[in-house]
Amino acid sequence: MKRAEVGPGHWETTLINVQMNGKVIIFKTISLKQTDSMTHFRQAPEDLSPPQAAKMLKKQDSSGDREVAASGAAPGRREN
Repeated sequence: MKRAEVGPGHWETTLINVQMNGKVIIFKTISLKQTDSMTHFRQAPEDLSPPQAAKMLKKQDSSGDREVAASGAAPGRREN
């Protein structure tokens, strides 16, 4: 796990790395490896309402490019 300061006094988790191995009910072996990384944090406008934030995220997802240039602000980008 890695955390970074993304704004003055505001820290966010930027990397999670999980690796698990084991057995389920003695017979089945399981293995899990997952890495999530969050990058490109930018501060959103302070007067941003929840509906505006939802619209921004939907626009971000549909554009294919995870940056939202029109608003000048966007939440962090998740990379798997």
